[in-house]
Amino acid sequence: MRKYQPKGAPLVIIDLALLVVTAALTVLMRIYLVSFENLMIALTCLF
Repeated sequence: MRKYQPKGAPLVIIDLALLVVTAALTVLMRIYLVSFENLMIALTCLF
């Protein structure tokens, strides 16, 4: 690993970016699963 740098801004930015990406992915997965469940319910109701 590299030597410790006094400026921690890049690490903080990377951590925030990772948090945003993981949060967006979880939200998208939840929306996808909910819409998929609603689609299956609609299909079972129709047929």
